[in-house]
This record gives sequence, structure tokens and C-alpha cells, in this order.
Amino acid sequence: GEEEEEEEEEHPVLISVGKIFLYIKRSLTQCEAVDTGETLLHLSKAFQDTLILYAEGIHKHVLEVSRNRSGAKAMTAAEEKTVGVIINTCEYTSETAQQLQISVVKVIDPALAPQVQYEGIGDCLDEATDAAVTALLNSILLKLDQAMAPVAKMKWAEMDQVGDQSGYVGAVQEVLKQTVPPLRDVLSSSFFSALCDKCAAAFFPRVQGHILKVRRVSSDAVQQLLLDVHALKTVMLSLPTVGLPKDKAKVSKTFTSLVTAESGKVESVLKVLLSENDQIEHNFNALIKGGDKAQLQRVLEMKGVIQAKQAFDVVEAGAALTESARAAGYGFTEKMASGVTSGSLRQGLDSMRGAVGSMSMSSTVGMMSSTVKNLSDTGVKTFSNKD
Repeated sequence: GEEEEEEEEEHPVLISVGKIFLYIKRSLTQCEAVDTGETLLHLSKAFQDTLILYAEGIHKHVLEVSRNRSGAKAMTAAEEKTVGVIINTCEYTSETAQQLQISVVKVIDPALAPQVQYEGIGDCLDEATDAAVTALLNSILLKLDQAMAPVAKMKWAEMDQVGDQSGYVGAVQEVLKQTVPPLRDVLSSSFFSALCDKCAAAFFPRVQGHILKVRRVSSDAVQQLLLDVHALKTVMLSLPTVGLPKDKAKVSKTFTSLVTAESGKVESVLKVLLSENDQIEHNFNALIKGGDKAQLQRVLEMKGVIQAKQAFDVVEAGAALTESARAAGYGFTEKMASGVTSGSLRQGLDSMRGAVGSMSMSSTVGMMSSTVKNLSDTGVKTFSNKD
């Protein structure tokens, strides 16, 4: 059957993680009453193996979603929510596994305590978290790329006046309105902030890439693009707070500085395009840090100073300029924040000495194995999404 989410007031987690730790709690309580020596040590290692298999199962699911959507289509809203819940689940599992280790060490024979090590669980959960954040980032960027696609098709060379912001700015704003609030509701504040930072850092190099795909521009077109980039800056500054009431729409200085810096790089390219022909190279070198000959050639071609070389593929050049931005979405290794778990599950493992249910230790361990096995067998069906 499909797995539902264990929800609390703040952030949801997958209900399966609650079941796993319930089985662990019962098994530990029963074993503690029988043997705190080698038997408990073996059981502790079984806990570790179980949690590693669980982490690998949710990591596999995220990768499957990413592969199914790679390149062409963004994730659906339901898929994005599930991936967000997986991030919360990884965080909860990591914190609770640490508490579990402490609880086992307290009751096991002191001579065996050094052998109770759960480091491998954290590594697996970090990998699953990395994959989940990357999947969310790439999904958002795909939507933003689709919103920006008209830039390269507009007749910028024929533009002879500056008007209101172009239509693609509104399309970008609409993407954020539809995508961001549901993710903010699901994710912990630390992960949501990190996702916003990565999105802003990746977005403006992509904007520059779209602009540099344009073959020719008039002076009025460059002025229009400057107006549009300023509007996109305003839109992106609202990214963390889109959909919130004005009294709660506060953006950090760090995020503001990031957006200002990244949008400023695009504005610098446009300012070079406004230069007199004999000043282009000088202004390019002065305003664009790390600019290369291919970028300069593209600017000169857009200005009509030189003709495009037949061997120079404009589309590829524009895409190449966004490579660093695409890379910004990968390898997310932020330290998982504390304090974000399901309230109903977040009871100290020190309370494990409570009443023991009628289930035997062998049956509870068997149920743990069955639950983990179901993760591998059912694949996507293991996870469901509540709208």
C-alpha cells in the first residue's frame, strides 16, 4: 500500500520512520530486560543495519524521481512535496539515531560500549539529503528556464522603445508563486533558506545565458533588458517570502546581498552592451570579472561590431555560460538543522524502559526487516503525497 505522512504542526515526516523506531524501542526494551551483553550488542548492530537500509531506500526513491524527470520535465507539486518530506525524514532519522546510540551505550555492558557506533547511518542520510535537495533545486530551475525561454526568441534587434517589463518576468514570478509556498510549508527553515540561496545563486547566471543567446540587440533593447533584470531582481528578492503577509515578509541581509551581487553581474554585461563600439573591450574587462574571449565575442556579435563566425554556435555559448549555475545545485552538504521532527515521534529514547507490549523480540525484529524490505519492493508506491 501507499505510505502516508506522519504530520505535526510544523513539519511532516514519513510515517514509516515512526514505525521503524517503534519496533526499535520495543526490541531494545525487551533485550535490556534479558541481556545487556553480547545479545544487546548484536541487536544494536541490527538497528544500525536497519536504519542504513532505510536511508538507502529513500535515497533510491529520490534518484528514481530525478531520473524519471531528468532534463525535460520538472517534478509535479506532489513529487516536490514528497521530496521535501524525505528531507525532513532524513533529519529526524539522523537526530533520533544519535539518541538511540546514547540510550544503548547507557544500558550495555561498559566493556562493549565502544563498539556501539552509528556513524554509517549519518553518511547514508547525508547522501539521501543531498540528492533530495538537488532534485528540488533542479525542478525549480527547470520551471524558471521554461519561463525564460521567450527571451531568445524576441525581436530585440528591432526594438525601438522601452516599455513595461517583458512578459517573461511575470512568468518567472508565477513559477515562484506556485512552487515556493508549498515547499516553505514542508521544509524546515534551515533547509528552505539554503534552497532559496542556491536557487538565487543559480538563477541569474541562467538569465545571463538566456540573454547571450540573443543574436542582435538594439540600444533600446538593452535598456529594456536592464529594466527586466531589475524586475527579476525584485522578484527573486521575494523568493523566501512569496505568498506571506507583509508583516511576515522579512528577507535576510545575506540573501539580499546574494541576489544583488548575482543580478549585478548580469547588469554588468548589459552595461557593456550599451558602450560605444570602441569602448566595449575596455568596459568588458573592467566590469566583467573572469570574462573570457568567447563571452567578449558574443557581446561584440550582439552589438553588430563583428559578424558571427560560422563555427560559433550561439546556443551552445549561452548554455556554457550557465554551467557554473547548474553546478550550484549539486553536492548540497549543509549540516542538518536540529529541532525539526514530528512531535509525536520526538520522545527521548531514555523513556524506553516503559511498558513492554505483547510482541516478542523476534517478531519485532522481523517486522523491522519486513518494513525495510517493503521500501525496496514497493519503490515509488512506498511514498504518498497528501495535498
